Amino acid sequence: MILNKRIPKASRKRCLESMGWLITVGEEGEISLLHPFSDVHIELPHQNTTVEYTNHQINPLTCFISKAVLSATPSHTSDYLLMVIDRNFRFLSFWRPGDIRWTRVTWEGNNHRLVQNDCDRIPLTRNLEEISDADRDVTYGTRYFQVFQVDLAAVKMTETKELGDATFFLGANASLSVQALRYPRIKPNHIYFTDDFYETYMSYKGGSLDMGCST
Repeated sequence: MILNKRIPKASRKRCLESMGWLITVGEEGEISLLHPFSDVHIELPHQNTTVEYTNHQINPLTCFISKAVLSATPSHTSDYLLMVIDRNFRFLSFWRPGDIRWTRVTWEGNNHRLVQNDCDRIPLTRNLEEISDADRDVTYGTRYFQVFQVDLAAVKMTETKELGDATFFLGANASLSVQALRYPRIKPNHIYFTDDFYETYMSYKGGSLDMGCST
């Protein structure tokens, strides 16, 4: 079923979704939470309140946030936070009701070492009629995940290799975590993922084929 609905407050803004709410980012860098059906609108701190904003500014300003996830729905509680990935996948920041600026989460580690994990991979090849011989073997795919546990009190995160009973579902838009015990057909301590490489939707025939489950 498709519902066509005008949402004036989302006009000319980039919209991300979490728990039925829209996270909107405007052309002037303004950010807000918007419920598309009740029209409840919650103003959030401007993106220029993030740490070292002037050193990492992104144009257009609507692309400042690449991912946003709510810990709980504002429709049911005021005890929630909004976590975002900002500045072109560089940093992790969060906001809680009452905050006047975004709080940066820092990584408690010695370096940016990447840990290789085995993952199911479905390669994607471009339309051979549209590319040269030199490009015929071009593929892409997810190779590994890094998982971090966030300590909100210390605003630090540490790397972990265990999800326990949790299962993550990741993609280009909304992401979520569920307890596998509640869903017998879901594997615990696994990550299910779908394609988030936007360029392939235009550059590759079909696109959106990088999906699978971590092992």
